[in-house]
Amino acid sequence: MEAMPPQEELLYERLKIHLKARLVDLLPPANAGAAQGVDTGELTDQLRDMLGPILADLRGLALSAQDQDRLIHETLSEVLGFGPLDALLADETISEIMVNGPRDIFVERNGRIERVAATFTDAHHLMVAIERMLGGLGLTVTESSPVCDARLP
Repeated sequence: MEAMPPQEELLYERLKIHLKARLVDLLPPANAGAAQGVDTGELTDQLRDMLGPILADLRGLALSAQDQDRLIHETLSEVLGFGPLDALLADETISEIMVNGPRDIFVERNGRIERVAATFTDAHHLMVAIERMLGGLGLTVTESSPVCDARLP
């Protein structure tokens, strides 16, 4: 995929924030932030329906169908999943994921550690994903205890 110019990337990120807020409004409170029991197909359709009018209001950002799909996928991933870690978790060649900060993500592949391009927006975005991930396991991460070793089911 081709990188967007900085101005368009900024608009894209703003649009994603707006869609995330709208998606949270669509979720029943009991399911907010939890993928269990949520029909992602229906949510995808609802986000796609919302996207057209929102894009019409945003002059200066014309998204291809591929970029619209990416935007919807990223929005769903950030609200229901683990954000940029979802693609890494789905990659069967990865045996371990190490997150040292919002922009410091490493994986182990075939016994070799490598930095990946995936990043979180900021420390808050990272903490939301960590809390969502560890909450189901009964674990926590704090500033005084910032290290956690966990295995997802």
